[in-house]
Parts: sequence; C-alpha cells; structure tokens
Amino acid sequence: MKSIGAERGKRFSNPDKDFQHDEMKMYAKLYKMCGLQSTKDNDVNIAQGQCVGGSTVINNAIWLRANLKEVLPVWAKAGAHIPEQELIDNYEFIEKKLNVSPILPHETNKTAEIFLTACKKMNIPAEYLSHNRKECLGCGWCNYGCRYNRKTSMLITFIPWAEAKGAHIADQVQHVVITKKDGIANGVSFIRDNKPYLVRADKVVVCAGAIGSTDVLLQSGINPNGQAGKGFHLLGGIFVNAEYPEPLDSYDGIGLNCIAHASKEYLIETFILLQEYFRSQ
Repeated sequence: MKSIGAERGKRFSNPDKDFQHDEMKMYAKLYKMCGLQSTKDNDVNIAQGQCVGGSTVINNAIWLRANLKEVLPVWAKAGAHIPEQELIDNYEFIEKKLNVSPILPHETNKTAEIFLTACKKMNIPAEYLSHNRKECLGCGWCNYGCRYNRKTSMLITFIPWAEAKGAHIADQVQHVVITKKDGIANGVSFIRDNKPYLVRADKVVVCAGAIGSTDVLLQSGINPNGQAGKGFHLLGGIFVNAEYPEPLDSYDGIGLNCIAHASKEYLIETFILLQEYFRSQ
C-alpha cells in the first residue's frame, strides 16, 4: 500500500546550503507567514514551521511527555478514549528512534548553572530538559534549521524512513481538499506547480497542526457537530528578561536547556534571543 503526504511548505534537502545562520532570512524561509502569523487582534504571535518536517525543523528539540493523569480524563470527556499504556509504549518507541536523552551540563552555557542555582535558593523544583539531538554542536541555531543534521527532526528521521518504505511526499501544495463519497473520505485533491492533482486513498490522515488541520477540514466541508476549530489551545508564553553583571554568552551552547516547575499552571524555561544582535554589541 502506497502512502502520499501533501505538505504546503517546501522541502529542504541540503541543510548545509539551505539552513543559514541568518535569522531574518530563515524566518521568511521556514516559518508560516514568514514568522508573522498572529491572532486576529494581533495580540499574540503564533510561530509555526512551514516546510517538510513542520515545526520539528525549527523547534528547540525539547522533549516533554504529556501529564497523562491529567490529560487523558479530559480527552476521554471529549470523546477521545486513548489507552494509557499504549500511549506510553509509543512514547518509548519514539524516544528511542529520535535519540531522546537528558541535556548534559557541558552541552549548555553559563545561564543553566545560574538558573538552577537561583531556583534551588527559591525552593522551586528545576532540572535539565530532555532533547532529541545526536552529538549536538551547541551552535544555538536550532530555530532556523539545523545545518549539521544533529537535531533528529522529522526531516531527517521518520520522513526519509517512510520514503524508504515507499511513501511519497509532495511539497509546496495549495488548496488541499479532502474528497468524499457517501460521507466517507476517499481521497485528497490539491494544486501543485499550477496543476490539479487527485489522489484516491483508503484512509486520509489530517496532521497539519491545530490551525492547518482545522483549515483543511473546513475547506473540505467537514465540521462534525460544528466543533472544528473550537476549543483551541496553544503553548503560550511571555519573555522575562534579566540583567547579570557579567556577559553570559547564552548563544554559546544549547540555549533552551532547563525547566522550573513554578506552579501547577506555570513553567519557567531558559531561552536565547537574537543571537546576531547580542554578538554585535
């Protein structure tokens, strides 16, 4: 059985050439709406990857499991009954495939030590995060595509593995619509290189993220009980800046490296901003 994937973004198969150490160019190249996607009122920026491999290409390679004791009852109440052990087994399978492991102190920078020391003094539980990288160089450019293939994103793992088994990926497609017969999905139509395509399929899987998946469903006239696009949640965050008497060079090593459990509702993470700006000062 053949599998075909339709992706709106472009495929970048030459990381050393395609992924540059230039933030502004890479935002326009890899991010949805050039990194300017926002809520309707423009109050919240929503950063998403738009390329083959999706946001795994431009994320910080941080690995967190969901708190199943909390989320599974919520999902069950919404009608999604997922066996806990089955989900745990799949977590373990993916973690092994993606080389997930705790970030080591020597892979980070001085900010990690300061952050963990401060949390300890304030009695806030904190630790190093886990990540999906292999032999990371600590260059700090994770958010703009790893030109060294050290981040085990979908671009260099599951996608080529699937293609080796016969799958095909069509990139830079437009106007994706799920076709139906007697109310049952039986294929996908899209435009690529200004040409229309129709792919017949026994099964159709929509996995374009919460926003993209909703768009595809609504464009296809699929809106069960009027719930498509409702109950949307995202990982929200704000930046909190701090001053330190000495230069920390937070770009020198993995920048997003620690997490603190400030409360049940809030987490604090270390982060790195605008490497080129700080290097130029």
